[in-house]
Amino acid sequence: MSDKFQHEVKAGSTDISLPVLLRKTADNTEQTGKAFGDVTGSYWRQGGIRVAITMATLGSVNAAHSDGGFIEVDATNQPGLYRLDVPDLAFATGADWVIITVKVASTYVFHLKLYLTTNVIQAGDSFTRIGALGAGLTALAQSSAWTATRAGYVDKLNVTGTLAHSNAAATYKADVSGLALASVCTEARLAELGATNLPADVDTLLARLTAARAGYLDKLNVSGALAHSDAAATYKADVSALALASVCTEARLARLDAAITTRAATGAAMTLTSGERDAVAAAHLDLADGVETGFTVRQVYRVMGAACAAKLSGAATATNVIRNLGDTLNRISATVDADGNRSAVVFNLT
Repeated sequence: MSDKFQHEVKAGSTDISLPVLLRKTADNTEQTGKAFGDVTGSYWRQGGIRVAITMATLGSVNAAHSDGGFIEVDATNQPGLYRLDVPDLAFATGADWVIITVKVASTYVFHLKLYLTTNVIQAGDSFTRIGALGAGLTALAQSSAWTATRAGYVDKLNVTGTLAHSNAAATYKADVSGLALASVCTEARLAELGATNLPADVDTLLARLTAARAGYLDKLNVSGALAHSDAAATYKADVSALALASVCTEARLARLDAAITTRAATGAAMTLTSGERDAVAAAHLDLADGVETGFTVRQVYRVMGAACAAKLSGAATATNVIRNLGDTLNRISATVDADGNRSAVVFNLT
């Protein structure tokens, strides 16, 4: 049943059972021993009129759903608690909310407002729901411009030892261990690139990729015969046939340099546009469960504003009604005893 009722009820849901708490009007203690014949059940949908629920008994607390079914859960261990099987029509599509009411003599009236949603209510966590489809995400890990073959050439950047003098381009190996490039651009580090740590990686690359070190990269695509000098700085390998230039060209390095240069420095102040400021405020106000489960900050502000400054009626009765600040709807409906103690509260958070 968790796919029908998660703070809201999915419109069109069927076979929904609700817990009902009954308290005596005399002393506000739990009301026990009531059967279906003692109960007047109703529901009222947005835009409609009150509809009576034909009450009936249930064979047991865990019996199959039966519209109008009513039974006490456990008078000893859970006094005052009952099960009500709401008719399916109460949750039909076409309304935004429905109020369920249970009325018993000498008992506070039980009201419960439920919002109806057309959104898909998730069953199971997101990771599980991705399921086998998640396997397809692995295909995104390898770009057409970065194949296993091309990646293999990068592996030769940090091979310690003398330069191999083979004429086969695939065997060219240069000792560039002193460049400290491997600690910046390894397979693992490439896999970590993302919106979270990219700025830090760019800062590290900027600090390590000095003009002197960048000069070594210029030797990766120098056409011509291999220079057999013992000076490491003069090692030049003809790797023009390796197709590396299509991945790391001088033009692309220049664009990277320009992007790094123009990027805002760490800690620099940034001015948000009015739209961005509004988006930040809205995200805060409408954060799901932002105050407590089922309540956003905006909804709590609405209740607080009404409770502090809006119109109040029925203060001398068992039902207190507080309007919203704009006086367009009932924001809070509370059932109280003679001392003002609340036994049931219904909010309209819209």
